Order: sequence, then structure tokens, then C-alpha cells
Amino acid sequence: MRKYIFILFNTLAIRISRRCFITCAILFYATNIYAGDIPNEHVEKPSFNKLDTDFGHFSTLFYKTLLSANHYKSITNINILQQRANSLYDEGRIADSVGLILRNLKTAKRNVNTKAIINIEKILLNSNEITSAQVLYKRINSESDPIVISNVLFSFAKYNFNRENWANVIQTINKIINYLPPHQYNHAMLIEGISFQHIKKHRKAISYYKNIPLSSPYYINARVNMAVANIRQDWWTDAQIIFTHLLQLPKALNNKELSDRLYTIMGYSFLQQEYFRNSRNAFRNVQLDGPYTNKALLGIALDSAYQKDFIGALNAARILKNKKSTQLEVEESHLLLPYFYEKLHQYSTASAGYTTAIKYYENRIAKFNKAKNISFSRFKKTLGYGDKKTLQLEDETVSLEKYLPTAYFTQLQLLKEYQPVVHTLNNRLLNHSFNQLMIRFAHIAYKVTQNDLNKQSRYITDYMNQCRYGLARMFDTGMNRTE
Repeated sequence: MRKYIFILFNTLAIRISRRCFITCAILFYATNIYAGDIPNEHVEKPSFNKLDTDFGHFSTLFYKTLLSANHYKSITNINILQQRANSLYDEGRIADSVGLILRNLKTAKRNVNTKAIINIEKILLNSNEITSAQVLYKRINSESDPIVISNVLFSFAKYNFNRENWANVIQTINKIINYLPPHQYNHAMLIEGISFQHIKKHRKAISYYKNIPLSSPYYINARVNMAVANIRQDWWTDAQIIFTHLLQLPKALNNKELSDRLYTIMGYSFLQQEYFRNSRNAFRNVQLDGPYTNKALLGIALDSAYQKDFIGALNAARILKNKKSTQLEVEESHLLLPYFYEKLHQYSTASAGYTTAIKYYENRIAKFNKAKNISFSRFKKTLGYGDKKTLQLEDETVSLEKYLPTAYFTQLQLLKEYQPVVHTLNNRLLNHSFNQLMIRFAHIAYKVTQNDLNKQSRYITDYMNQCRYGLARMFDTGMNRTE
């Protein structure tokens, strides 16, 4: 479950020689708990905000139509209502769960000072029935005790977090933090820290992360995010101390993916500081067949090149080039390989390598163009209903979650759940509203996809141009094709 991951995208322009710049995109991953992304990627946030509002209007119409067509049982006991609503929700019958609650909203309003009301509000918010959740909260706020109010507001904070409404998250958490039990308190500290980090208040974020104790399940998440905040402020030593500490914890020692992530971040932080031996040693701790392998191999190649160990650099680049992947690190290896041959004075091999790389990049650009030319109607079928966060278009893979809030995918999944119900209700206005909403969801994803493919194509074009420059440089400087 990739929920609540804090990701730091940091592009480093790494100079290997006076005339060759290699751009490597480095991903600093923190945890598997919270999702997010430095928001310069989120080109569709304003469009999503409007879509989110319109989804709320659709939800109101949907449940109004559903209640007029279905006679849900009247329940006067709040605990029974909560239990039955939870049971329906857990079975995947979300519409019936919310419908049952809305049919018995008077029972909920009469029992707002209970633990059951907390779960009822969670169901409404998780189902994006925000209007009813707000109506019910007004009664809760006026009649419940601070503990119940705080628990409900925490659900609202998470609702806003999934929409990347950072200011609202911070404002809400500040109101309730002193009333939350320990496990929720630490969770709240984490999401408030992440919210501050997203608005680039890194010191403030660190102050919240520090409050999460070692005993908390959120401790590692908070410490990694703290290290990322330190890196953002160029406090490299502090970040490395944190990583060294985390790598000694049993949870990291027993979780290879987590330790690989930490070693990868450490490796690139050492690389940027030009501690090449330390960087290389960090990368060597990354397993050979994990999700961070390619990033580590690229790091080893760059470290080796800085240390004038072009044989080592060549070996790492060759392994990368042989990977059956279109990750940026693998794409870059096609440029690096002939460059390292050039540094080893194997000019004919380098020349042939540059020529081969140019052809490879030309082919990749053609594939990007083919993927970009997919019609909207065909794209809409590819997107379909559900929570697809990664799309396969022709031969290209596009990650939507880099650009869109978590709530986008939640709502898309809700539409999948509602589709058969909408069909059964057979209401012309509701059908039209549903279809228009799906088209708008697809339009946003389509625009995101086009932007991502254009960005990837620009990277490849840059690599291709550098290959052409490398080829020209060999002749301009009098280098021969024969060794």
C-alpha cells in the first residue's frame, strides 16, 4: 500500500568533464506510509480541486436518487447503525453503507457524543460524501466532548491530506493535537510535519518529526523525512547521522527494501558532497535485484568516473545498459557507456557506441510520439474505472501518482463501485452526470500523460544531443576512429 509516501525529487547536474554534463534524476524515498511529492510536479492540482467539488455535487445527486429508490431499514440504535454500516463498507458495498447512514441521519444526529459517530464520519469522508459529513460535524461540534470532536476532526485532516490541502491539514491538527491518544498523536505529528515540508517550512517540519518516539510505528517514517528536510537545507551531516542510526535498527536490518532506500539516499548525498569513496560504499550495500538497484548502479558509475576509475564506471554502465527497462538510469547508460570508452581512449568503440546510442534514442523518441498520439477515446478505455496509478500506453509506462493527489484515485475507485448502481437506478440526469464526470477524470489523466511523455521525450532528446556532441567532439579534437 503506497499511502502517505514522502518523495523528494532532486535533479543533480553532475559534471564529469568540462564538456560533458550528465543529468541524473535521483529519487529520495522515505516510507511506505504517506504519499506525496514535491508539488512542482502537480500540474493538475487546480483542475483536480474543481473536479473534487463537482464530485461532491454528483455524490449528493447520487445518494438522493438512491434513497428515493431504496428503502433502507430504519435504525434507532447508534451502535447497531455503526456496526451495519461498517459491515457493508467492509464488504465493498459502499453505496449501501452510506445510504444506510443517510437514511438514519436523524439517529446519528441524536447520538453525536458517542464513539460510534467517529466511525460513521469516517465512512462518509472515505466515501467522499463531504456535504453530509459537514452537516453531521456541525452537530458534533456543538454537542460532543473534545475527545469525540478531535477524533472526527482528525478524519477531516486526513481527508484534506489526501487532497494536498496542506494549510487546512496544519490548521486542523493544531486544534486537536492535545486531545488525541498516543497512536493518533504520533500519526498527526507525522502528517503535520509532511504538510509543513510540502510548503517548504523544513525547520518547522523537523520540530514535529522530533516529537515522534522510537516506540512509534511512525518513527522511521518521521526520521527519514527529517533527513530529507536536512538535505533540503544542505545539512548533510545531520542527515547522514540519521541514516546511520536508522540502518542499525532491527526494522531496517530485516527490511531489505527499506535499507536499500536508505543506502541509496546516503550514496547520492555523499556523491553531491564529493565524498566518492563513501558514496560508492553506500551504493554497494544495495541488493542486486531490488527496486533501487538501477539507481545504485548509476551512482557507482558516476562515483567511479569521478575517481578516474573508468573501468569500474564502464562495468556499472554496461550492467545498466543490459537491463530490460526504460527507467531513466537505464536510458542514461546508453550515453554513459561510449563516454567512458572515450575516457579510456578506445575511440573507435566510443564512436560506434555514440552512433548506436543515437539510433536507440531516435527509436525511443518515435515510441514516445506514438504513445502521445493515442486518441482520447482509446485513452479513456485504457484508463477505465478503478484506481490505476500507472498506465501502459503502447510501449510506454506513465505514472499518474507523481502528478495527482491520492484523492483522485480514491474517487476513480468510487466511480467503479457506483457504476452498476447508477445503471440500475436508470435516472437520466444521474447517468448524464456520471458520464460527464468520468470524461473529466479521463481528461485530467490524459493531460498528465501527455505532459509526462513530453518530459520523458525531452530527457531522451537531451541524451541524444549529447551523443551527437560526443561524436563531433572526437573529430573536432583530432581523435581517430582507430585506437
